[in-house]
Amino acid sequence: MVSSTSAARTLRDGRGSTHAVPVVLVVLGLLLSGFSARPAVTSTSAELPSVVAALDGSAVLTGLVSALPPLVFAAGSFIAPPVIARLGVARALAAAAATAALGLLARVALVTTPVFLGGTVLALAGVAVANVALPAAVKRHLPDRTGPGTAAYTLMLAAGTAVAAAVTVPLGSLLGGWRVGLGMWAAVAAVAALPWLALSRTVPARADRADAARLRVDRVDRVAAAGVASGDASADGLGPASAFGVRRVARTRVGRAVAVLFAGQAASSYVYFAYLPTIVTDAGRTREGAGLVLGWFAALGIVSAVVPLVAGRLPDQRALIVVLAGFWVVGDLGFVVDPGDAWVWATASGLGASLFTLALLLVPLRSATVAGSAALSAFSQGVAYLVSAGVVFAAGVVRDLTGGWTVVLVGLALLMVPVAWAGTVAGRRSLVEDDGS
Repeated sequence: MVSSTSAARTLRDGRGSTHAVPVVLVVLGLLLSGFSARPAVTSTSAELPSVVAALDGSAVLTGLVSALPPLVFAAGSFIAPPVIARLGVARALAAAAATAALGLLARVALVTTPVFLGGTVLALAGVAVANVALPAAVKRHLPDRTGPGTAAYTLMLAAGTAVAAAVTVPLGSLLGGWRVGLGMWAAVAAVAALPWLALSRTVPARADRADAARLRVDRVDRVAAAGVASGDASADGLGPASAFGVRRVARTRVGRAVAVLFAGQAASSYVYFAYLPTIVTDAGRTREGAGLVLGWFAALGIVSAVVPLVAGRLPDQRALIVVLAGFWVVGDLGFVVDPGDAWVWATASGLGASLFTLALLLVPLRSATVAGSAALSAFSQGVAYLVSAGVVFAAGVVRDLTGGWTVVLVGLALLMVPVAWAGTVAGRRSLVEDDGS
């Protein structure tokens, strides 16, 4: 999916030496990191009844485990930039994969609630760093191939989500139980660290600093650029923490628009993942049928990997964002008007969920430097996961109070109004480093 005119990208260090970065390592790293980023979530959901029973848990444990992903992702998104700044993109991704592997293995080592929760938090923290670092890796190593690079790892994100949901329970049953079913994903995470480890050994830190300076384009923030060019940058040329970070992004119109876009999309998707089976069964379908509808909605994420390939070639992405938001509105209101046609409305909403891959593409497109990319990724995803956690909780409360899904679904449809507005800002050509608002 990702092509290049050469087998390696050449970096030049501060002494004038050149270093070839094998593109195949970058692509392999993106694919493996993408695939390993979601099993920590969907494998847990698949085995949750067995886990709760083994831990003698209750509905409180079920709710806590279900709420952990967006909460840890939000916290991890704000922690990630200093980690990336200190280690560099490749080393940060290697460390993130290793951390996820350790957490996934630790949580099944002992059948106790503290160990399971602690291991889950550790694994999700590793995934959170990877969530932020992957767009920065595309910006860092494939600056001229941001569309294909984003498509590569988002395709594998969708594949990993679907595969983990489908095979965790049957393979666990076949191989020895839920602990095996959950623990086997530690091996996948560990393998994802290998390309980034190899890449980090290929490129010395001084080459990262020099190359990052050249990523600057016209009118990019002079303070951040001066920090990189002077050698005050960290291992991956991200610049000093004070030059350009999450706080700076939060003060920009572009940064806020990308965050709103991410938040609206994430909130809608998490509500569907949490409640779509219940919405469908409340409309009269069986649990098996509801599960198939949810599987179809999730599988459409694979189709969404095409979106960055198209969007990256457009002069701007405003119209595409509005169209995809419109698909969400059709799906949400369709479930209100005629919930019996669940397959149709799940398809519409699933196509609208392609906003996720488009939002990921906007991170490298709307940043000029790796520092800007990492900060924009962290801010937008941190806000998105905080908002989505609150919206998912509120959706359950509203459904219990009203006895149905109409208010929730209409609310999700209205949520696309600020998303479409944000798209008119985030979708046009601009750079977060240039935004002085």
